[in-house]
Amino acid sequence: MPRQLPVDELVSDPYPIYAALRAEGPAAAVEVRPGYQVWMVTRYVEARQALANPALGNDPGNGRWMADVVGDAVNAAMNKHLLRADPPDHTRLRRLVSKAFSGTRVAALAPWISKLADELLDRIEPGEKVDLLDSFALPLPLQVICELLGIPAGDRHLFRDWSDVIISGAHQRDRYKDMAEALVAYVQRLTAVKRADPQDDLLSDLISVRDDDDQLSDQELTAMVVLLLFLPATKRP
Repeated sequence: MPRQLPVDELVSDPYPIYAALRAEGPAAAVEVRPGYQVWMVTRYVEARQALANPALGNDPGNGRWMADVVGDAVNAAMNKHLLRADPPDHTRLRRLVSKAFSGTRVAALAPWISKLADELLDRIEPGEKVDLLDSFALPLPLQVICELLGIPAGDRHLFRDWSDVIISGAHQRDRYKDMAEALVAYVQRLTAVKRADPQDDLLSDLISVRDDDDQLSDQELTAMVVLLLFLPATKRP
């Protein structure tokens, strides 16, 4: 019978739970939210074997991940990105997305990033005890990615609010639904604005990039923006 993992402990300090699961065996049946059961591979060797097994894949459509909560359209707009795709879809997406990414664009932001890092650190009073993750390690990459994408400065706080719920959304179904719908609607509105009036930013480049007659669909564009914005938040323990 699948075990229910303690959500609060997983968020605050998951490593003792992982250690206990590893001690019990190479895989454990767990319930990540009510009614949604998965196998968690807990050991390195078995994880490598699973990742190399062509019978296993990344496509969330195979498991209907959260589609029963938000519906197919929003779920696809949240998940049709590189990390949720298998070849040949993954190959196609990678080829398109790589055309939009430029090391020059990131390098040009270096002075701005340095200034932002200084500003975030300056907000910490000498001798003040702070959570460095919340005060620095999360806001810095999130602000940088927003700048790269061309997210208006006045809207960037929304993504921090959305990420707090969406990253742990499997355990907050109602709030996840509201936040996911709001996020997708925002990104789709912004995409429409950039398509009508392209700017010098990554989102405009992702909209315009082509490979022969192929280009990213609206769902794929939205999912790529979601992936980029929430990568920093997924690094929290």
